[in-house]
Amino acid sequence: MGGALSIVAVDRRSGQMGAGVLSQSFSVGSKTIWAEPGVGVVVAQGTIEPTYGPLGLALLKGGKTPPQALKSLLATDPRPGVRQVMTIDSRGRAAAHTGKSCLPESGYQAGRGFCVQANFMNAKRAWRSMAAAFRGGKGTLAERMVSALEAGEQATKGARRGGAPRSAAVMVVAAIPTNTPWEGRLLDLRVESSDAPLKELKGLLRTQEAYGYAASGEELLSRGEVSKGGKEFLKAISLAPESTEVKLWFAIGMLRLGQAKSGERLLRNAIGRGQDAKAILQELAARGIVGSPAKRPADE
Repeated sequence: MGGALSIVAVDRRSGQMGAGVLSQSFSVGSKTIWAEPGVGVVVAQGTIEPTYGPLGLALLKGGKTPPQALKSLLATDPRPGVRQVMTIDSRGRAAAHTGKSCLPESGYQAGRGFCVQANFMNAKRAWRSMAAAFRGGKGTLAERMVSALEAGEQATKGARRGGAPRSAAVMVVAAIPTNTPWEGRLLDLRVESSDAPLKELKGLLRTQEAYGYAASGEELLSRGEVSKGGKEFLKAISLAPESTEVKLWFAIGMLRLGQAKSGERLLRNAIGRGQDAKAILQELAARGIVGSPAKRPADE
């Protein structure tokens, strides 16, 4: 794998933990990050050994601390010198390893509730900048981890080996156990190949936030709370103005409440010019998604 920066972290206040990675390689997120809700996170880079992820999580789940789990993984690896790996558990305990044969410069820095690492960067300041950015960062855990990656990239400009980053990823899971693992997987975003992977990843985070507001707005509208629901949808649209789906959810929510004028106006805005809004309304009504256009009362 080409040069990479990564971070694992836990936010005890939000009950979240996760990882972020930036690399010169294609599709870095599919190769390097493993996470299980309520258990921990593993990130392996450098010369990747894919068993480190699932085996590391199994060891953590079995009661091993991160240092114990990492020691066990390295003890059974015939090539520990080429590995760079770090892990963190749901309590925020971290451990990291950079083999002596990893490409220079390679290293890591651990802090309270997080750990960062970098390789093939020719700049020891990379992991130091990442650590400082994460400690001083604001926002959600995902936003702070992406800020750390951004700081690492800025610190290594002009000192990178092998070219500019091509892919990036961020994953967040619940720090507490859950009987429904799909609900414990909170966020999994990837930019597989791009000239500006971090910029695109930040855009995906904004879209993810927009969909959160939209889901909240939909729930509020379903309870008849038009004003509060509308405000949530407007926040969503401001974050993702290009999303037709968010606008369509808003339109359908209003139509279901009998807000005919507002709903139809939102529908036309969602589908754009050249589309037959009346035909779409009739189709939605025929499928029982909204009430019949002829029977819906006008907005008050």
